[in-house]
Amino acid sequence: MDFAEILRRSRWFALTRPADPAAPAHRRASDRLWDRLAGMALVAAVLLVVVTFTDYGVTWDEDVHNWYGILALDYYLSLFAD
Repeated sequence: MDFAEILRRSRWFALTRPADPAAPAHRRASDRLWDRLAGMALVAAVLLVVVTFTDYGVTWDEDVHNWYGILALDYYLSLFAD
């Protein structure tokens, strides 16, 4: 299936054109099932992020990378004179 076919079958373009009456009903039902499953997976991922975002912090080497970035920026801003 190519990209154009995916776009033709997507909901966005389905809103701008009438539904295909030749499409079988069981196909539309299975599409709705997969849409619901994908929506539930997205909601689960968002809930996981919301519940666990306070558990993340500064890593042990973040300070090292911060200093290296400052030194590298100074080196480039001095036109390689440092």
